[in-house]
Amino acid sequence: MVRRVIACCVLGVCVLAGQTRAEPEVFSKAGYKADQSAVEDNGKLHVLYFTASWCPPCQQMKKTTWIDESVVSWLGEHAVVTPIDVDVEVGLSQEYGIQAMPTIVVLDEGEETARTVGYQGPVELRDWLVRAEAGEIENTYAADMEAEREQMKKVEDLYDRMEDASGLVENEQDGLALKSYMSIWEIILADGTIAEICDIKYENESAKLLITRHEPAREAFAALRDGEQEKLKSGDVTWDRLTCWAVLNDILGDYDATAAWMKRRLDRGESIPDYYVLRDMCNTATRETRDFKLLAQFADPLQESMVSIQSYKMISEMNDPEMQEYFTDEVRQTMLDNLRQEVCEQYAIAIGIEDPDKARRIAEYLFMVDNTPEARQALRSAAKEFGFEPTELPE
Repeated sequence: MVRRVIACCVLGVCVLAGQTRAEPEVFSKAGYKADQSAVEDNGKLHVLYFTASWCPPCQQMKKTTWIDESVVSWLGEHAVVTPIDVDVEVGLSQEYGIQAMPTIVVLDEGEETARTVGYQGPVELRDWLVRAEAGEIENTYAADMEAEREQMKKVEDLYDRMEDASGLVENEQDGLALKSYMSIWEIILADGTIAEICDIKYENESAKLLITRHEPAREAFAALRDGEQEKLKSGDVTWDRLTCWAVLNDILGDYDATAAWMKRRLDRGESIPDYYVLRDMCNTATRETRDFKLLAQFADPLQESMVSIQSYKMISEMNDPEMQEYFTDEVRQTMLDNLRQEVCEQYAIAIGIEDPDKARRIAEYLFMVDNTPEARQALRSAAKEFGFEPTELPE
């Protein structure tokens, strides 16, 4: 449950500093309700612009798009524009299901007919508005939201199933645990898109424990992996299938197979795709095989450490009252433990690729958020676990 809370916090963080600027003249100052009544009287479109003071693309549109003469002229004739600050008009933002900014929604006689998310330049916005008025844009928002809700229900169900399976392993009910894991993987392999949304390595440690003491479990997981491998060899290749294959390799401890695939790909001049779970499995495989030459081609330990530390700082320093209730002492300690483990591994990897300067800088960055005797000992232990002597740590 703690990991699920942390994952939700990571996904919810997008806080950037911004400056308040004068509102474009094309924006109505009457407010949502008044503008709603106005468009009913004059038959114009109602354009809702969901924005935030800390959103750089939103502020850029105010400086460029919303003051462009062609955009202003068209809007003056055809529409009323209501700016909506998502941090102020929370209820309206929730009513319209706003998840990212900027979002522009077009209403015609009160019915949503078009929606776009992200920065729009003057030419793009005017063209989009003209097509929206002409009814040439297919509005799939409602269907997309329903599909997303169904997918998230499936993800929550999988998390619950994985926790149940982990509990069965802990209670040494191996036969029931195996049945539970096989039902989980049946769902995952039937819908490959869920592999990236749901962190399917979530309970890998429990599955690994199960196969060490229950041979039927090892055979069953091996059969799943071999089945996916045959599909990949036949040319039925997708990133989701590769992700599942790599996770199954991880459960089986077959790190050489994943590392060999990485080497073939990198030797051809191809990169490792930016799929979160797949990249994590590749990281694990190269660490476990101690192939530091391969690892150096795949990831920069300093960059990996900086990303982890920055993410930790952004989450731990959040001031959102609604999120604070989730930051229990247990969650905060787990976040710190996870960060320390991740960064210490990257410190050891930097030593492994013979870059002591990076190792020192990684330690310095860790000490910015965790300058404790425990952190220093964790760095030394990580290096020794990888078979290296730790570098001299900064004060």
